[in-house]
Amino acid sequence: MQDTTTHNTGSVNYTITNGRVAFETVDDYDMLGNMEDEQLRNKIYNEMKAAKPTHAAARTIGQDPVVDSILSGIDFLNTVLNDDEIVQIADEIVKLDFINEKAYLLNAANENSTNMNKLKVGDADGSIVKELDMSTDVVALIESGGGSVESGIFCSEDGVGETQKATKPLYLYVTSCPQNEWMEARAQYQKLAIYFRLFADANVLNISSAHPELSYFQLDAYRKYKPRCRDEVGWALLQGFTAYTNSSICSSSAGSNIRLMIYNNTRALNKLRVEARAHIRVNGVLKSTEFVIINKNY
Repeated sequence: MQDTTTHNTGSVNYTITNGRVAFETVDDYDMLGNMEDEQLRNKIYNEMKAAKPTHAAARTIGQDPVVDSILSGIDFLNTVLNDDEIVQIADEIVKLDFINEKAYLLNAANENSTNMNKLKVGDADGSIVKELDMSTDVVALIESGGGSVESGIFCSEDGVGETQKATKPLYLYVTSCPQNEWMEARAQYQKLAIYFRLFADANVLNISSAHPELSYFQLDAYRKYKPRCRDEVGWALLQGFTAYTNSSICSSSAGSNIRLMIYNNTRALNKLRVEARAHIRVNGVLKSTEFVIINKNY
């Protein structure tokens, strides 16, 4: 038996319908996806998980390591998606295929077992089940009534289409460690059709975070961006910092990571530019990667 009771917490309205979370409106989906009140957001997550029937619990972590890696740190999608990677936003049932980077849409008015099976396996016919790229701003598409996102009545600005991702490595050659130690700076715009993230990472690999020759590890990220049909967010510097302890441990698997989250939202970006660089101090000498730059429309 399905729970079709309307839940309302923090003005977010949703039901559990046929084994999936169904947000009543686009605004309900946006409100939870972009909620800054962490305590309230977690309360809704817990209620949502508890309300789901056993066969439609929040995504089961561990059954698909590749998808787990893509969704790592995205509690929102891990909660609202079921094990078929399906959620309903207003009148549209959305299926995400993370492996093939596709999204599929089925209007709830056309829901039946045949069409749902087609949706689950990505059998798009262009009419009942529609196929979209992950770069599509699906929430905006739903909001505009299903027309073209680019020519929709709400917004004529394109979203960032092609993959935006770059890495700059630097080998460290720390004398007391026999492994190939290296550091990298990375910047990425992650497009997941109904959720978008822009971030910078710095990683130190094959060297312990407790190493006597290291004193600190730092990431600098300069960024500016513009969401579709919203105001631009101008240049600013974000910084992350890790101090090392004094120990002589050296490990081929140890490392450190710093992530600076620049943008995470249910709506796509129209423009972006990130310039990021990682620094580490080894034996009193500062070592820095080159700047890694991703840029679209600037």
